[in-house]
Amino acid sequence: MAPLIILILLSWVSLFKEQGNMPTRINAGRSLQFDALFLLICLIFIVIIGFRDVDIGDDTIRYYEKFEDRSFFSYIDYGEIGAFLLMEAAYLIGTPQLFFIISAAIVIPLYLITFRDYPTPRESLGWGLMLFLGTTVGLTAIISVQRQALAAAVILYGTKYLITRRFWKYLICILLASTFHISALLMVFLYPLTSPTIKYKHIFIVGVCGIGLLRAYIAYLTEFFPQYAFYVDFFIDDGHGMKQLIMYLGFFCLFFLTSLKYRHDKAFNVFFKVYLLGIFLLIGFYSLLGVSLSVRLAFFCLSYMFLLIPYSVEIDNLYIRLPVKVMMMILLTGLYFYSMDLAAAIPFKLSVY
Repeated sequence: MAPLIILILLSWVSLFKEQGNMPTRINAGRSLQFDALFLLICLIFIVIIGFRDVDIGDDTIRYYEKFEDRSFFSYIDYGEIGAFLLMEAAYLIGTPQLFFIISAAIVIPLYLITFRDYPTPRESLGWGLMLFLGTTVGLTAIISVQRQALAAAVILYGTKYLITRRFWKYLICILLASTFHISALLMVFLYPLTSPTIKYKHIFIVGVCGIGLLRAYIAYLTEFFPQYAFYVDFFIDDGHGMKQLIMYLGFFCLFFLTSLKYRHDKAFNVFFKVYLLGIFLLIGFYSLLGVSLSVRLAFFCLSYMFLLIPYSVEIDNLYIRLPVKVMMMILLTGLYFYSMDLAAAIPFKLSVY
């Protein structure tokens, strides 16, 4: 239980520290800053996630099995060279734990830099961390869907090129992300869809048409990506899917209301357009795949909620700002322990293989 307490305390400390500081912003054209607290948070998260026990996380045991039988060579066949190299490095050293340590050392700094530097509100790291801890596309995903989390970290980091409209740099990020999880290639379509000339009604049309096409041709997609056919054919929802659906829809409503205030914020519009696409994926595939698998399908897009949450708590009215922030802290803390219990990560055990 101690590791979980440490993580939530770190997010609280970060949030309180940001009350009096103005972090550097990527979209403001400034350089990155690295303070001692930021580095400490990164280090502690890396240690806790990297040294987690084999029983922590849905897919953790599968990576241990791939390490033992060397079946991770199949990643090469799918073009996931980055994932193969990480597993091969762990194999050469002689411990699968190294794979999780290196993965955490890549994922955590990229996530935290994105939380801190990309949104406009000053308390973005603390709120981003708290929501990251409390959702199934956050910490529970990092300790479960390892390769997809690696890809998501690179995609989130590349968001600055969506904001500044630098296609070739964004494409490099997508190609790099695809070496960890080939599905990341689909995120190249975020570039045209997040253009300032694209309105939300266009996103709605693309979402409806895209979901229709994907549902119609999902059988062909599983032939193209046979490594994922297992999930479509045999995945069983865990019974908590509807609660997840309600949670993501609830945050969508919150972000929609927030958009009324920040409709002219360039970064916010990029984040909200991507999250909106994630909601379309989640709803569109709910009846076909169940919520839990639909969340995996929408994982990259739903992760943009971490960049949206700081906007929603920046309330102009001084009399209700503090109560709203306190209630949000309580809500996110409760979600954190609920999601970790759902992921069978309580107690959170550490080990060295």
